[in-house]
Amino acid sequence: MTLDSTKTAIEILESASKIAALIVGGFWTYLLFIKKRSAYPRAAVSHDVTLVPLNDERALLRVSITIRNTSEVLLAVESIRVELKRISPFVDESPALGYAGHGRAFEYPWPMVGEAKPRPDLEIEPGESDAVHLDFIVERTTSSVQVYSYVKNVKKRGREIGWNCTSVHHLAAPIDREGALE
Repeated sequence: MTLDSTKTAIEILESASKIAALIVGGFWTYLLFIKKRSAYPRAAVSHDVTLVPLNDERALLRVSITIRNTSEVLLAVESIRVELKRISPFVDESPALGYAGHGRAFEYPWPMVGEAKPRPDLEIEPGESDAVHLDFIVERTTSSVQVYSYVKNVKKRGREIGWNCTSVHHLAAPIDREGALE
């Protein structure tokens, strides 16, 4: 190999390296500054709970789940899972006091009152929000509940990734037959 051919090969490698660096830098700039990872939605989920007495034994518990699109892309909501659990009146056979987590779960396994899996088929524009309303029938003696909701991220196909919210709600004091608070 002659000096001229070595010099030519090095110049070709140098040019190829510069081109590769420009492509990598351009792609990185595109993802970071232009795309802002906007291909993936972000959301904030919150709950609002209302109790409406129905009769002496039962009440309607309206759970309103608000989903706010905090990203710069359209948020598609195809499925939601909601669990309603009773906290009080407290029923527990265990005499132990202290930390209530069990195994890998960090929360106490409250008894399930109801579960819903609505398929709302919503599209929420960037910066906007929408609500899904669910009705549960509960015993009038229920005074505190835990609401858990999970909104699946449909952009992450094949993976169970999404947004969740857990909230505890103390319900209004029971109403006697004449309509006065007890």
